[in-house]
Amino acid sequence: MNRDLFNNANLKDVGIAAMSVIDRLQLHQPHVQMAAAAVVFLGLSEHWGIPAQDVFTAVKNMINDGEGKRPEYTAVREYIRHEL
Repeated sequence: MNRDLFNNANLKDVGIAAMSVIDRLQLHQPHVQMAAAAVVFLGLSEHWGIPAQDVFTAVKNMINDGEGKRPEYTAVREYIRHEL
């Protein structure tokens, strides 16, 4: 995986993909949602050879700007809050 592309991923595309994942996860119980999301996350991290902590750091930088959370993340967070 190209780390530059990952670190500079289009936030709209990331938001759309995140909403797609959440849409499927909501079909399951909360404890299964959390475990399944973690299984996918760790699997992708291992597959692409990027340590999980590096992914967390990069994504935290993606979702925050100087004035708070970016709108793409806020939409995902609100969907989780009200739909799951």
